Amino acid sequence: MTTLVATGNVPINMTTATLSNLPSASITISTANQIRASWSSTAWVDFYGSFTYPNGGIAGTLNRAIEVTGGVAAYDMSGISIDAGTFLGWVNSGATTTAKRAIFGGNDIIYGTRYTDSFEYWGGSDYIDGGGGGDVLKISDGYTYNNTSPEMVALREGEFYRLITKGGEIVMKSVGSIYYNSFYATTLSSLIFDATAYSAANRDLAVAFGTNTVAAARHYMNYGRAEGRSTSGFDPMQYLAANGDVQAAFGINAGSALSHWLTNGAREGRSASFNTLGYLASNGDLLRAFGTNLSSAVQHYLAFGRGEGRTTTSFNGAAYLAANPDVARAGFTAANAASHYVYYGFREGRPLSRAALAAG
Repeated sequence: MTTLVATGNVPINMTTATLSNLPSASITISTANQIRASWSSTAWVDFYGSFTYPNGGIAGTLNRAIEVTGGVAAYDMSGISIDAGTFLGWVNSGATTTAKRAIFGGNDIIYGTRYTDSFEYWGGSDYIDGGGGGDVLKISDGYTYNNTSPEMVALREGEFYRLITKGGEIVMKSVGSIYYNSFYATTLSSLIFDATAYSAANRDLAVAFGTNTVAAARHYMNYGRAEGRSTSGFDPMQYLAANGDVQAAFGINAGSALSHWLTNGAREGRSASFNTLGYLASNGDLLRAFGTNLSSAVQHYLAFGRGEGRTTTSFNGAAYLAANPDVARAGFTAANAASHYVYYGFREGRPLSRAALAAG
């Protein structure tokens, strides 16, 4: 795990950092624990670790690096463990990408400056505290993303965001823009994903994850997106209407209803839907009052209808079709005839049965 800490007054730019300038430096210190590569009396990099110098070469392990710019330490990078000979080979060949992936491809911790920093993500589970300044993050995790709709999601966690990509996750703050596929950009806020709504809309996920939004978001990234799963659709008001005991316990509280569904209701096999069309079709006065406003009908049931003992099942779909054979010919069945009546039949003055038709 690499830890990178900005220690100076110069913003970090991980995206342009390169090994190409090291060959021009002079080695001014070479001990068993330190190597200094200097460009001037105020600019150098100190490498720390355990070193030997067989036959004029270098061997050992590199564990830490501190860069000084203008006589002030710019950053301190620790927690690394790289073969010194391998690192020298990267320097000599200009293998900057290989070096970055080896150093930052794990679970890293990065602290930026109060200025606008440019961070780079190479995979793993990282933590980035940008330090302020409207920072940017380049995704270099080795995957290709859709140019206009990148396959990554973000969760808000207090003052932090958790960005889940194909290559892993980054918990971060003070980062506003995300770059990917080399030059495409998006805002972090545009990637916000409602993982609670996703779990609630899929009963099996509600059972599996409950209120664990991180697990739900990971599922969406790894499976749900490709499976075409719904990311919304659970209606807490319908859930309350369908479960009188839940309403009795929590009242007309959407948040409590959602929480109950995720923690208990889905696992208990409870219904999450209310027969709103049946409620309207069974109560003509409500149909006149609300028309096709299903939300208002559900709210009425919760506030008044249940207490008044109103029914949702007195509408007879078969009788309605028998009295209106053209509706049956249009493909409606007894199971969905209430839909036709609510949206069309009531307004058209259609009879509910043959008896009503005969009565004129």
